[in-house]
This record gives sequence, C-alpha cells and structure tokens, in this order.
Amino acid sequence: MLNRKTGVTGLATRAIRTSYLATLGAVALTQRETRNLVDDLVERGEEVDRQNRAMLKRLVRRGKKEMREVEREIEARTADVVATTGVMTRDQVELLEYRVERLSEEVDEMVSEAEREARRRERERREKERQEKERREAEARARQEKERAEAQRSKHEVKQAAKDVKDDVKRGAKDVKDEVKQTAKDVKDDVKQAAKDVKTDVQNGAKDAEAAERPAKTGQREEPAAPWRGYDQMRVPEILERLPQLSDEQLEEVRRYEAANANHKGVLDAIDEQLNKRQPFPEYRTLPATEVTRQIATLDIDQVLAVREYEATHANRVSVMRATERRLGELIGIPDYPDLTVRDVVERLPEMSDEDLKKVRRFEENHENRQGVLRAIDRLENDRMPLPNYGGMTVDEVSTQVETLDAEKLQAVREYEASHSNRVTVMRAIDKRFETIEAEKAQAQENGNGKNGVKGGDETPQQG
Repeated sequence: MLNRKTGVTGLATRAIRTSYLATLGAVALTQRETRNLVDDLVERGEEVDRQNRAMLKRLVRRGKKEMREVEREIEARTADVVATTGVMTRDQVELLEYRVERLSEEVDEMVSEAEREARRRERERREKERQEKERREAEARARQEKERAEAQRSKHEVKQAAKDVKDDVKRGAKDVKDEVKQTAKDVKDDVKQAAKDVKTDVQNGAKDAEAAERPAKTGQREEPAAPWRGYDQMRVPEILERLPQLSDEQLEEVRRYEAANANHKGVLDAIDEQLNKRQPFPEYRTLPATEVTRQIATLDIDQVLAVREYEATHANRVSVMRATERRLGELIGIPDYPDLTVRDVVERLPEMSDEDLKKVRRFEENHENRQGVLRAIDRLENDRMPLPNYGGMTVDEVSTQVETLDAEKLQAVREYEASHSNRVTVMRAIDKRFETIEAEKAQAQENGNGKNGVKGGDETPQQG
C-alpha cells in the first residue's frame, strides 16, 4: 500500500513538474518573443524617441513581474497539492494554463500598443517635417516679395533723388554764380593785399639786406639783440615760464635770438607750441585766404570770432574778414551783424523768431555785450510771453496761474511752454486744467437741458 501510494505520489510529482516546466518554458518563450520584438522595433525604429523606449522597458518589467507572480503561484499550489493530496487537480492545471495564456495575451497587447504608439509618433514626426518645410518655403517666398518691394522702392527713391538733385542744381545755379562772383572779388582783393604785402616785404628785405651789407663791408657780423635785459642770465625753465606772456612778435624775436645763440631746443619747441595754440585752428598761419574762407563756413560762433580776432591782429586779409561777417550773419540770423549798430540790430529784432532771438542774446552776452540790444530782446520776449514775467516764474507759480485761465489763454500758455522750457509738471497742469474746463462745459450744458425740461413741463398744464 505504501509502495503504491509512493508510486502514485511520484507519478503525480513528475506530472506536476512536467506541467510546471512546460509552463515556465511557455513563459520564457513569451519573454524571449517579447524581447525579440522589442529589439526588432528598436532596430527598425531608430527614430523612436526615449519616451517609447521607456514604455517598452516598462512593458518588459511588467512581463517579468507577472511571470514571477505565476511562478510563485505555481510553486505555492504545487506545494499545497503535494502536501495535502499528493496530486494536482485538473481545475488547478487549467487555471494555471489560463493564467499563462492571459499573461501571453497581455504581453502581446502591450507589444501591439507599443507598435501603434511608434507608428503614431512617426506620423507626427513626418507631419511636423512637412509643416516645417511649408513654413520655410512660405518664409522664403515672403523674403522674395519683400526684396522685390524694396527693390521697387529703392528704384523709386533713386528716381526721386535724381529729380531732387536736378532741382537743387537748378536752384543752386544762381547761388553758385553769385558765390563765384563774390569769390572772384575776394580773390581780387586778396591779390591786391598780397601785392601790397609783397611790396612791403621787398622794402623790408631791401632794408635788411642793406643793414646786413654794412657790417659785411667793415668785416663785422651783426648779431640779433637779446629779447630783453638779462635774457642770457636766465635759465631755460625761467624763459619757458615767461613765453605765454609774450606777443607773437616777441616770440619770433626770442626764436631768432635763440637760433643765433644758445639754440635751446626746449625753448624753440615751446615757442612753436605757443604760436600754434594761439591759432584759430591748426596750420592757420600757413593756409591761403581761399582755404581759410572755405573752413570758416563750417565754424560755430566762437570759432568764427577767434578767426576774426586773430586775423585782425595778423594778416588782416579782406576776404577772410568778409567771410567771417557772412558766417556770423548766418549763425545769428542777421546778415552783416558785426557791422551793425545797436539801432540797426534793434530795428530788426521784431522780425526774428524766438529761436533767432536766443542766438542774438547768446552772442551779445558772450561777446559784444551791448546793453541796448539785450534790453530790446528782454522787452520782445516779455511781450511774447503768455503771462507777465512768465520766464521768471517757477513751476509751482505757473501751475497756480494755470488753474485760473480760460481755454484761449491756456492754449497760448501751452504753445509757449512747448516751444521753450517744455516742463513736464507745467504741461500736466495745463492738461488737467483743460479737462476741468471741458467738464464744466458739459455740466453747464446738462444743467441747461434740465432747466428747459422742467420749464416745458410747467407750461404744458397751463396750455391745457
């Protein structure tokens, strides 16, 4: 009996083991198929991104987890059956087979889902590539259209520029003709002045030659005299300290004495520096009158006045002095301004704009300082102010005055302030006052409409 039971038990155990091994083989086969499928997907779909790979890894891990659970279940069932009855029932074997089949189906479904996801992402990638291609083509077409439009606009601008140049040439022909005449007159004057200067130089040269000839006849050499008493006893730093106080003629005298005696390079260089520093602009002394005249047309008021002052104390060339007068007239707004008297200037001031008045004031304050002209400018500016002494009022004072003005006076204040100081606080106060005026008008109109309505209501019963 024992042998029979032992034999039956061994037979059952072998059957269970065979079934168990078969199940494990099926699961292992399913796992290998899954891995093969995943590898195949990876090899065929290099375009699948990391998100798809992560999902496939999760599927594999899930399959492994399910397999381990089935193995534990089989082991538990087998141990239980062997411990109790020694054999595994048909239902248990069928349940085990069912679970293995379900596991295989789930793995197949996950693989199919991964394939569908991979195909969907591939379609999205291709769609994005198509859209990107269309976008680039549209941008290329837009650039071409823009370039064509710019080419057309440039062509039109070139035509317009050519027309403007032609018109400018026509308009400037008369000015050029007048300028040529004036230049010719200036050159003529320069030639006369140059001839006079040459004659003077010749006479001076003859005198110098005669003076030099007299010592030569006696066998003596005439040396230039010292620029001042005690010069030879002074050291170089002492001489350099005194140079800025000397006139141009005195500097030239020092140069001649140094060249004939000690010939100190530091002194000679300092003399050149002083002479160059006193020029209105570099190399002024070496430039002809025509070149100086050309450069004057580009100078500001201070530079023109420096040229005028330097020229008057040196060469005093007529064409240069006239060029300075024309340039000052252009900058100030009144032709030939330096030659005008106070009366002449005052008579022309009322015709000038506020901006030109500022130019005249700035010139007079910094240079001529003629009080008659400055007082006349003060009177004109006060007459043009929207409020008495407006220019001397602070921001708070103007803001307070603005609150009492009507619309017409307020508009005059706005225009004056915008063209002069243009202070933000004042402009805001003006805008606020305008808003108040508009609100008062609207309220007055509303009140007027209300009174008319009440009056009409009272009259209706009386008429009835």
